[in-house]
Amino acid sequence: MQQFVDALTVGPSAKVSTLRLLRSVLDVAREDGRIHHNPAHGVSAGRIPERERHRYLTAPQVAALAGAYKDQGDVVTILAYTGLRWSELVGLRVGDIDLTTRPSGA
Repeated sequence: MQQFVDALTVGPSAKVSTLRLLRSVLDVAREDGRIHHNPAHGVSAGRIPERERHRYLTAPQVAALAGAYKDQGDVVTILAYTGLRWSELVGLRVGDIDLTTRPSGA
């Protein structure tokens, strides 16, 4: 079982998910009496590497990036300062924006 998991050619998170599902299926088989013990218990999927912390651009970095995109620089600026995803930005329409209404507490 360990050799099977080690041979999986997926990323660390997918490997953990696959092993978790396999253990669950084999647990049901054990509870049903189809197998005597779960061979996936004690098997390791390895360690998931710690993710790098988010890094955010400074205002000068945003300006430099926007400048590099010339006529599309406004798009970079909007995405950087609003937190919108690309799909949200392209789906946005003029009628969706109400500049007269202010959020409470503003």
